[in-house]
Amino acid sequence: MLTIIEQQDIILNFYPDLGLGHILGSCKQANIKTHLVEGSVRFLKNILVYNPEQIISLVLNQPSLTSASKQEKDSFAHISTLIKYYGDKNFKNYLGNLYAKSISNNMGVYLNKSISEEISKVVQSIFFILRFYVHKMDSQDIFFIKDLYNDIIKAKPSMVAFSVWDPNNVFIQETIKLLKQKTDIPVVVGGPFSIFYDPKKIFGFFNPDFVMRGLADNSFPMLYNQFREDKINVPGIIQNKHGRIIVNNDTPNSDFNSLPKPDFSKFSLDKYYSPVKVLPLQTSRGCAWRKCAFCGHHAIYGNKYQALKINKVLDLIDDYKKKYNVSFIHFHDEFISPKRFKQISEGVINKGWKNKYFYAYARAEKSFSDEILNVMYKAGFRALFFGIESGSQRVLDSMKKGTNVKDNEDLLKRAHNIGFANLVWTLFGFPTETSKEADQTVDFLVRNKQYVDFVILHHFHLSKYSPIYDNPAQWGVTILNSQNYQVKNGLSQKKMMNYVKTLNEKSESGDIVIRNNRFVSGYELVFLQSCFEKLSKEDAKKEIVNVEIFNLYPIFVGALENDDQNYFFKPRIFSPDKKRDLTYSQYLVCSLSDGSRTVKEVVNSVQDATPSLSQKQIMDFFQDLNDKNFIHFFKKEIK
Repeated sequence: MLTIIEQQDIILNFYPDLGLGHILGSCKQANIKTHLVEGSVRFLKNILVYNPEQIISLVLNQPSLTSASKQEKDSFAHISTLIKYYGDKNFKNYLGNLYAKSISNNMGVYLNKSISEEISKVVQSIFFILRFYVHKMDSQDIFFIKDLYNDIIKAKPSMVAFSVWDPNNVFIQETIKLLKQKTDIPVVVGGPFSIFYDPKKIFGFFNPDFVMRGLADNSFPMLYNQFREDKINVPGIIQNKHGRIIVNNDTPNSDFNSLPKPDFSKFSLDKYYSPVKVLPLQTSRGCAWRKCAFCGHHAIYGNKYQALKINKVLDLIDDYKKKYNVSFIHFHDEFISPKRFKQISEGVINKGWKNKYFYAYARAEKSFSDEILNVMYKAGFRALFFGIESGSQRVLDSMKKGTNVKDNEDLLKRAHNIGFANLVWTLFGFPTETSKEADQTVDFLVRNKQYVDFVILHHFHLSKYSPIYDNPAQWGVTILNSQNYQVKNGLSQKKMMNYVKTLNEKSESGDIVIRNNRFVSGYELVFLQSCFEKLSKEDAKKEIVNVEIFNLYPIFVGALENDDQNYFFKPRIFSPDKKRDLTYSQYLVCSLSDGSRTVKEVVNSVQDATPSLSQKQIMDFFQDLNDKNFIHFFKKEIK
């Protein structure tokens, strides 16, 4: 039996790990029995449902916080306040209700910022409290690590494998330490991080028996079948043999087209942070461009680009529906060309499939013609995530993006007009970029705000295997260590970090206006939202005036709060409004507009609570919310 442990983290994931899906598929083909210990799904249930008493005990009996980080101190304060407010018993119920919301099939729960932020803040606070105790207690006395250990060994595995994204994850480190103390089960760690770190450093993090570097689809079954042998010959394996580190530098050979299908049968697909089941799908590995100066991610795939045949892509889409009843798919490719998008889309259309929806990462290429975009939309593509990076042409050229600012603007506009949700990734602080050029990126976002649905403000960091890492002098960079560098020209690393921090603060306070960012808690939700038919702001305005909106489903998208019977809401990120006071009846309208009720049902409920309020007053408030983009009206219940 092989026990595989998904990354243990606090991220509210929308779907399971694709890499593990591929490994489970390969193990299934090799007739290797597997036992899966899930990551974020398990983490949420463990802390919110199974162990509230332990959390209360850890918080109320806290030791001195002198050595705690600010995050840890703030986390203790937040959970302590909640326990005092609710009392022990009601706090347990409160955590249980949070868990129920986190797996709800009601779209309104996810679009309501106050709910998503509440879940996130509580879960993160508990995570930091547990992290604090890792350094203060014996690992086996910390319930989360003890429970994880018990989940691992209950299947009596002959090998244990950890999927790792962050090598500093103390929960994985301590669980491996516990396994080493109590068992002689061999431990494997692997994940994208493994190719970016020196082997000795990896063993310093985890002290495993084996490290799996690079793609593990074929290598992992080979290791499982050989690990008892004296001599192991598996490509990409690093072995700790009697204290001696042995490295096999052969590149794992994974012919993408010959691999078995990913297997998601062991994942709890209905327990992820999404109102519908979503699965990731990769139609290719690597990047056909591989020129961006800041990116070394293609090294994970052996610096190769491999694309599945179109018929195999269509077979996977069909398989997801038949086997898992999944119609919402994230194409997880690094790069899909417009030509390939068209081929996939035409294949979907020719199959006659209906109600299948997709979103994907995309290069902002000029060859995205209206013809291709229309075919994609007809096939079910609803959201595209463009790596726009910069609004400065000089910076784009220095990055070797191969794109043009004017073409990027034109593509965003055309995609928006066809019906796509446009998600934009920006990169600030690329070496040689000046503050003026960084401002040009902000100007680009503001200039195109009506065509942009979601923005990620990111900052430059050194990536091993990237062109700028391999040849820093070309960009005037001096590398100090794996994380830090100096530049001859442009924003220094410190100034760049301050610029992005200030920009995020401005966006939160509303000094920068970008359309739609306040509507969602994650870009996956932008995709899901774009899959359902909703009225435009203009059409909704007409229907409210004519009272023809009663059978529509409203979703309020601000952040509701109340403080001693004073009600107000805060808007989403990038909103010009900072805070707005509400009457109790207005608060009810907002809280009841969660996508599960029609406008008529909301009006009736509000009038039952406040009989003196007229229907016109309620409809006027709906109109006010619509005018300010704080409410959506959908033609059917979203669930």
